[in-house]
Amino acid sequence: MQYGIKSITMDDLASRLGVSKKTIYKFFKDKNDLVVHIIQRETREDELVCKTSRINSENAIDELVIMNQHVLESHLLDIHPSVFYDMQKYHPEAWALMENHKSNFVRNEITENVKRGIEEKLYRDNINPEIVSLMYVASIDSVMKQNSIAFGKVYIEVSRFFLRGLVNSDGLNYLQKRLKKETDV
Repeated sequence: MQYGIKSITMDDLASRLGVSKKTIYKFFKDKNDLVVHIIQRETREDELVCKTSRINSENAIDELVIMNQHVLESHLLDIHPSVFYDMQKYHPEAWALMENHKSNFVRNEITENVKRGIEEKLYRDNINPEIVSLMYVASIDSVMKQNSIAFGKVYIEVSRFFLRGLVNSDGLNYLQKRLKKETDV
């Protein structure tokens, strides 16, 4: 994540882990297999965090904030811009897994969150959840396809902009109190 996928060799990885390449090849047939397994693990973790955040959150705003915190804590602030390009060009199977995850799971989670927020009267009632989820995924896609911008920093701004656009006045009051409480801790 820090240097890009292409620039890291299996020798680099073995050295950093303090093991031989032979040990790595006991578990993964090649670098592509390793990248695919990492994406599978990451998407499973995302799915678990999203489901848990829905259950454990007080409301739709909390759910979305928890999901966004997870994304940021998964090292996205430090991700090298070439990671997404490298994955798309050199590891299409892993890229397809990630694309499927975004297009189906993430989009569904955002749709359900928007519906929840509307029902809880924290989000504006004049928005279409399906269109909003498409816009969210499209904004993430546009950032991922650029090779020159720090994904984590842009993700923070997209998340803030997105959440601010969803909330009504009651939701905004709740959000401001929640964020103030976090900064006071």
